[in-house]
Amino acid sequence: MAHKLKKSKAQELLEKLFTATVEKTERVPKGFFNVDTWCKKLDLERSRASQYLVAGVRGGILEERKFRTFEKGRYYRRRFFREIV
Repeated sequence: MAHKLKKSKAQELLEKLFTATVEKTERVPKGFFNVDTWCKKLDLERSRASQYLVAGVRGGILEERKFRTFEKGRYYRRRFFREIV
């Protein structure tokens, strides 16, 4: 007969948080594009486009947000950028 260990409240909370966040993607709002899309729009290499995007965020021209996406069989947290209008 197997004995089931009693879980603490902290363990139960951690389990609830884990199940709430695992395998959930976030919908990317309209107007936000990832670095690869900006590379195509700007006709630049990825590293140069990233430098310009970061500079745009620092300068207040662009907004950066991170979203959880599902790509190539994995979940990733990716950076997305949009122009501040």
